[in-house]
Amino acid sequence: MRENFIPTIVNFSADEISESICEKMEKNYMSNPNLNYEMVNRASLACGPMVKWAIAQLNYADM
Repeated sequence: MRENFIPTIVNFSADEISESICEKMEKNYMSNPNLNYEMVNRASLACGPMVKWAIAQLNYADM
């Protein structure tokens, strides 16, 4: 794991997510019904919370 991974996540600003990135994320990932916290967390307890965080960041950026 990269040394600065956790600080990068903690200091991430959803205000910096561009509209084009939000659109790409929605098209390529968020529209997939299997990409949700429950399904991902069942497969990986480490990735589940990351998916929840990513969804929250995209929802906040879309406000």
